[in-house]
Amino acid sequence: MKLIRKITVEGLLVGIFVLVSVGLFVWYNASKPRIVILHSFEENDPWVQDINTGIRRVLQDRSMYRLHWYYMDSKSQNSVQGLAAAGTNARAAIDKINPDILIALDDDAQQYAARYYINHPHVKVVFGGIDHDPGDYHYDLANNVTGVVERLPLAAIREALLAIPRFQKLQRPLRLGLLSDASGSVLGEAQQWENFDWGPVEVVPPQQAANWDEWQEKLDILGLQADVIVLSGYRTIRRTEGGLKPIPADQIVQWTEAHSAVPVISYQGQFAHEGGMLTIGTSPLEQGEDAASMALEILRDGHDPSQIPVRYSRQFVVGMKQSVMERRGIVLPKVYEVAARAAGRYYP
Repeated sequence: MKLIRKITVEGLLVGIFVLVSVGLFVWYNASKPRIVILHSFEENDPWVQDINTGIRRVLQDRSMYRLHWYYMDSKSQNSVQGLAAAGTNARAAIDKINPDILIALDDDAQQYAARYYINHPHVKVVFGGIDHDPGDYHYDLANNVTGVVERLPLAAIREALLAIPRFQKLQRPLRLGLLSDASGSVLGEAQQWENFDWGPVEVVPPQQAANWDEWQEKLDILGLQADVIVLSGYRTIRRTEGGLKPIPADQIVQWTEAHSAVPVISYQGQFAHEGGMLTIGTSPLEQGEDAASMALEILRDGHDPSQIPVRYSRQFVVGMKQSVMERRGIVLPKVYEVAARAAGRYYP
């Protein structure tokens, strides 16, 4: 009888210990700061994957915080109403998690979700990958927001073009044209393009296409006006305006390269991988690393977002497809090939 009572007491103590341990574990995890990482685009987008790599390099210590990921997939939306609905769903998910920090990436995430948390009493916002000025989202009026502004490497593009012997032989200024889709993110890029001092390069009026027929038409127009065409966004082009699914990016790039009267380059990071000749683009790794570092400053160091200055992109990546370079008769200093190889973006 005493033995049974002893076993019962020991079992009870073990049970209490287990329950307390589980309770403490649950409490500890529930009490950890929560970070929501909100992306404008879908999870498999190459830009998103590289940003996530940068974020994970910094936010490695999962014992300090809990990470939650949300993807708006805004490029699949074919209307403003669809984008607004994607934003509403994103905000509902954010509110359910009630994060300490919201890392919002690219412009659609700001326009349709993050800006609604300006001066929120609990949520602190770190933005990244935006082409627009932070003031366009009224972040300049917020005490709980900081982040990273994406600046296109336009000076590096101009420098590369002026280093090409074929263009150095022109007896007039090099003419440069811009072709883009009609997505919201390209508006900020267009502002940067228009505000940049391109001298001595001459810039012709940019062209924007809402569908595939317009893309082909605008490409022909620029082929008559420019010596080089720069592609901005091209991932939302559909067969018809309002169509359900965008045309695959690699198909657009390869068709454009094959049918353009002049060389085509881009500042989209995956352009060379998708079949394009040359890309000089903002580093997504830097965008992810900087945004995550700011989040750590807030959580670990106790800094208020208003104490952390907004950063601007400093790094860029080079991509190159050698066969297209040769076909177009384009030769660049060897350092560009070295840079492309170092970034894993050199293709035969």
